[in-house]
Amino acid sequence: MNTTKNYTKNNTKNNKNTKNNKNTKNNKNTKNNMRNIYIPGLSNIDINNINGFLHKQINKKIFLGFNGFYEYINNVLYKFKINTGEDDKIEKINNTNIYCTKKGIIKFESVNQIPYEHEMKNIQKNIYKTSDNSKNKFVVELIDKKVCDYYFESNEEFENKSLQEDIITFLSKLK
Repeated sequence: MNTTKNYTKNNTKNNKNTKNNKNTKNNKNTKNNMRNIYIPGLSNIDINNINGFLHKQINKKIFLGFNGFYEYINNVLYKFKINTGEDDKIEKINNTNIYCTKKGIIKFESVNQIPYEHEMKNIQKNIYKTSDNSKNKFVVELIDKKVCDYYFESNEEFENKSLQEDIITFLSKLK
């Protein structure tokens, strides 16, 4: 199923506190904790090998600044910061090193302007899943139609068999 949706669809659950108060300065920061899983030994991937697993495609425009990134959501400008987790670890699947980290994207209250020193990036985020029901995603981010980042995203612990099976499936297609 190929669809193009706004990036904030994934954050809807975490944005309930700010949804009704999005224009006030008193919004509480919201955090999206997700386990990200990187494969350091995987390089030069060919996403054509996994086109059949494409679940969703999201196009977004962000503004990178020294203190975070900025994004318009429903015509309101928000500031975001990325925090890395404290319990990062290295695991193995089929003799392949896997780097697991909990990354938190913190959405702050709305802001009035983009910093003077910034860089705008148009990002295409392709989300792949082994099935529509899978809780695990393989995410490929592209800038100017070139792969710039790729990782697995899941709320599951690494020991979860379903997560491991999904990782093995994508690794077999990408190696």
